[in-house]
Amino acid sequence: MKGQVMKLITKAHCNLASEGDETKSTECLQCFSAAVKLGKQGKGKGGRGKKEMSPEMVSAMTSCSEQHLNPKYTKCTTMMKDTTADKKDTHKCYMRVLVNNLVIKCSDGVSEATPDTLSSVMECGKEVTKNFVKKNASAEVAEKIGNFLDEEEDEDEDIEG
Repeated sequence: MKGQVMKLITKAHCNLASEGDETKSTECLQCFSAAVKLGKQGKGKGGRGKKEMSPEMVSAMTSCSEQHLNPKYTKCTTMMKDTTADKKDTHKCYMRVLVNNLVIKCSDGVSEATPDTLSSVMECGKEVTKNFVKKNASAEVAEKIGNFLDEEEDEDEDIEG
């Protein structure tokens, strides 16, 4: 499941960076797919510790980011190139670009930040995400992600009263 989610996130990055150009998006996805095939090293499940990306995989992914995700992801690509950068911070950078795009898309026409506008922007973001997942994931993965997003909604209702 994790691998399928990562492919989905990569597709979202490629789609955003290619600004609707299907050819560019496909080339981006192919680049990252080839990079991932270079593999991970270390001990994985069953062994102790976490698998780390091989240096070849990191290098290839950095190259893909540079070729296909810039200029939207320039800051993140720079972080990828910096071997001393925290991997979690680098991952957050990429996710922040996606979330920022959703917020911009969903806050169009919003002139004031209020609890109601925040709620509508969050609901819009959730719906856009669910639609993207339905369109781009297998039925099984789409259902699991949809259920996860709906669970969060149920928890919010519990908090409200």
